[in-house]
Amino acid sequence: MTYNFPTHVSGDTFLGVDFQLVINGVEKSLSGAKIIMRVGVKEFSSGRGEIAIINEAQGRFRFIEQVINLRPMTYRYKMVFIFPGGRRKSYLTGIWTITD
Repeated sequence: MTYNFPTHVSGDTFLGVDFQLVINGVEKSLSGAKIIMRVGVKEFSSGRGEIAIINEAQGRFRFIEQVINLRPMTYRYKMVFIFPGGRRKSYLTGIWTITD
C-alpha cells in the first residue's frame, strides 16, 4: 500500500492518522505484531508508543499525535510489520515532505 503523508512543518505537532491493513480484501490481524516506521534515519515504533495498534483483529493502527522534529526535506518512508516468529513485511510505504 502507498500513503503519502501531508506536508508537515518541522517542530509542529502532527495530529496523527489511522490506518487499516487489508490484504487481498481481508483484514490482516496484527495480533502480537510490532510496527516500525523508518523515515530517513529516524524510527517511530509501536514499542515506544509512537504507533498504536488500536484493533489487532481488524488490522487497525494509528501513527499517533506527536511533535515531529525532522530536518526539512522530502522523505521516503516505510512501515515494517514484525509478526510473531520474526516474519517481517513492509506493507506501507510513501512520501513525507517536512518543511521549516
